[in-house]
Amino acid sequence: DALTAEEAEQALRAGMAVADEEADSGTDLVVLGDVSVGGTTPAATLVAALCGTDASVVTGRGGEPIDDLAWMRKCAVVRD
Repeated sequence: DALTAEEAEQALRAGMAVADEEADSGTDLVVLGDVSVGGTTPAATLVAALCGTDASVVTGRGGEPIDDLAWMRKCAVVRD
């Protein structure tokens, strides 16, 4: 089941709190990751937006290999 808007906001706030604590303690780099089906697309979107990086650089082909057309569509989703 998908998260409710409230649950998603709570999760984001919890993640931001952890990142703030790490930054305050001197951590230089926080790496984002995911372990869910379909999680690579939103992760790539966040990384592209936060780093100002082109979608094609940060968009992988996922756990199940996808063909070039599907990958290009995925890049478009991340970009747009």
